[in-house]
Amino acid sequence: MTKAPGETENTTGLQYRGHIPGIDVLRGLAIALVLLYHGVDARLPWQFLHGPLRYLVYATSWGATGVHLFFILSGFLITGILIDSRGRRDYWKRFYTSRALRILPAYLLMLAILKASHTVSWRFVLAAVLYAANMARAFGAANAEYGSLWSLAVEEQFYLLWPLVVRRASLRTLQWIAIAVIVLSPALFFAIEVFGHNVDSYYKLWGNACWLFAGALVALALRTGSLHRSNIKPWTDGLIAAALLGIPYVIDTGLNVHASLRQANAVVPFSIFPIAAIYVALLLLTIRNNRGPGCRRNLFTRAAAFLGYLSYGLYLVHSLVFAQLDHYFATTRFARYRLNPLWIACTAVAYSLISIAIAYASRRYFEEWFLRRKPKPKE
Repeated sequence: MTKAPGETENTTGLQYRGHIPGIDVLRGLAIALVLLYHGVDARLPWQFLHGPLRYLVYATSWGATGVHLFFILSGFLITGILIDSRGRRDYWKRFYTSRALRILPAYLLMLAILKASHTVSWRFVLAAVLYAANMARAFGAANAEYGSLWSLAVEEQFYLLWPLVVRRASLRTLQWIAIAVIVLSPALFFAIEVFGHNVDSYYKLWGNACWLFAGALVALALRTGSLHRSNIKPWTDGLIAAALLGIPYVIDTGLNVHASLRQANAVVPFSIFPIAAIYVALLLLTIRNNRGPGCRRNLFTRAAAFLGYLSYGLYLVHSLVFAQLDHYFATTRFARYRLNPLWIACTAVAYSLISIAIAYASRRYFEEWFLRRKPKPKE
C-alpha cells in the first residue's frame, strides 16, 4: 500500500505519523458524548428521577468524560507533532503559528458572540483571552459563565509548557516524565479527597495532566519503540480488562457520592480512570488498525468522522445553542415540559442538529480559510 505524505511505518510495524483517519472517529465519539451529557443529564438531573429512567439518564452523565478523551487525543497528537519537528530551526514558530490558525479564529469569534449576547462578563472575556477561563475566579468571574471554555484553557496551558520540555529533554526522559505524572496522579487525587475538600482540581491543568500525558505517553512509546506491532494488542486487551474490573467502582461512586461534593467538583477524579483506560485502549486500537486515508468506512465511522471534522467548532457553540433555546422555550407554553423526559430527548436531538449545522458553516466557510494558511507538513 502506498503511504500518504508524512506517513511512516518504521521498526514498530505501525503507521503513526501523518493523518490517522481513526483519530477523526475518536474526536467524533468525544463530541457526541459531550452533546449527550449537555443534552440530557445537564438538563434533567438523574438524582431527581426514579426507576429505570434514573439509571438511563445517569448513564448519560458519563458523557462528560468526552472531554477527557479530547485531552488524551490532544496529548497524543501534540506530543507527536512536537517530537517530529523538534530538530527544525522553526520549531517554535511552526508550532505556535499552526496552533493559532487552528484555535484563535473560531475562539475569538465565539467570545465576541458570547459578549454581544450578554452571556458572559468582560472579566470572563479577559480570562478567556488569556486562556485562563479555568481560573476565571482569579479575574472576578466564574468558570460557569461559559463552561465549555475551561477545557480549552487547560489545553492551551499545556501547549505553553510542554513544547519547552520536549525541545530540551531526551525521548526516554520525556517518557519517564509522562509515566511519573500518570502514576502520581491517583495519589494527588486521593490527597485532595482526604485533605482538600472543595479544592477545585477538576478545571485545572494539574488536575487533568494525567489525561494529557496518557496520550503523550502513547506518542512517546511509539517513537522509542516501546510500543510496537507485537505488543500493542496485549496492551490494548490489558487496558480493557483493567477498565472492566474498575467499572463497578465507577458506577458505585457516581451513584452514591453526595450531591454537595459533586456540586463542589470534589468527586474523586480517579473514579474515571477505568473509563480513561478504555479511551487509551481505543486510541491504541485505532493506531493498530491504521491503514492510511484509503481505509474503508461504514456508516457509523463516517458519521463519527464527520462529527470529528466539526468537533472544535461544535464544542465551542453547542452550550450557547442549548442554553439560548432552553431560555426561549421557558417563555412559551412549552415551559411545562421542561422536565419531561420525552421533551428532553427530542430537544436534545434538535439542539444538537442545529449546533452541528452552525459548526459546519463555521468550519466550511470561516475556519478553513485560516487552516489553509497553516504551515504545510514536510514531505
